[in-house]
Amino acid sequence: MIKSELIVKKRGAFLAAVKGVVLAFCASLVIAAAKPLTFYLPFTLIPVAVQPHVALLVAFLLGRTKGALAVAFFLIQGMMGLPVIASGAIGIAALYGPTAGYLLGYFIAALVMGSLKGETYLKTFNVLLVGNLTIYLFGAIWLSGFIGAQKAVMLGVLPFLFMDYIKLLVIAKFARSARGHSILE
Repeated sequence: MIKSELIVKKRGAFLAAVKGVVLAFCASLVIAAAKPLTFYLPFTLIPVAVQPHVALLVAFLLGRTKGALAVAFFLIQGMMGLPVIASGAIGIAALYGPTAGYLLGYFIAALVMGSLKGETYLKTFNVLLVGNLTIYLFGAIWLSGFIGAQKAVMLGVLPFLFMDYIKLLVIAKFARSARGHSILE
């Protein structure tokens, strides 16, 4: 291979990597922008929020690497003190409060979902469901350290099942229609 061809290939790979990082950062801002779509039930510390589902959608659309990077950028913004997290936690406290497990679950869900395919609506729904269950798992485990395992499930998972099911139906439809757009490649 001629030296100039090698330079062009390396430049192309570098530009693709930069594009991926910029796309992931922009996607993290979309996750953060969902913060106002949050409210609390009177009996639980965990908010009803659209933000986890936006994170799942971003992870599904961007794939394993860029999706996880987008979630990581979002979490870093919260740890830096920016008011982006639905629970209202800011700074390093976001990693220690009752909702920290759910936040970790966003990232783990992005990694898990990245290895799954969703070629049909039902498969897309199932991939997003696996992501949502991952968030529940990590969230409930962490929350149980504050209120015990049984209460963590009763207050941190069960009240959200129906609403999250509806949100998954909607974002699966959106994900199917958005998947083919060239900006996501």
